[in-house]
Amino acid sequence: MKKKAFQEEKPSLRVASRKQEQTSTDTRTVQYNLLLPQSLQLVCKLVRVSPETILKDFMEIIAHQSISSTKTEKQQLSLTDYFIAMTHRQSNYAADDIRKMFTEAQAISDLWPSGADKKVMDMHRKWQDEYVKYWMEKWQKKAF
Repeated sequence: MKKKAFQEEKPSLRVASRKQEQTSTDTRTVQYNLLLPQSLQLVCKLVRVSPETILKDFMEIIAHQSISSTKTEKQQLSLTDYFIAMTHRQSNYAADDIRKMFTEAQAISDLWPSGADKKVMDMHRKWQDEYVKYWMEKWQKKAF
């Protein structure tokens, strides 16, 4: 019997279509199949932190949604600056606009009726969905 040669899977990203991605507010769930750089994999093993943890922390911190007290504002600003630096040439927005986007998006997420009953929570979710649509349209109009 012949042994099959090992084949690495190509990195892939499954997301909504470009049109859906630009207009839908529900594209938060994506699946990634990434090939980790060996250096990242080795360092993660040595420090006993999974690459998944690193990526989750990165996303939570840049989105200003980390609930951990160990995550600082300095980390958030550093990652926002990193994001801006990495998207500079592809973006239709100024750096200050991108910073404002993160701040506004965080403000939308921060509003939550703690301790409210189900009816109020459902009303709040509908209001939040409408506000997110308004926010997306506002920034899309500004880009063009």
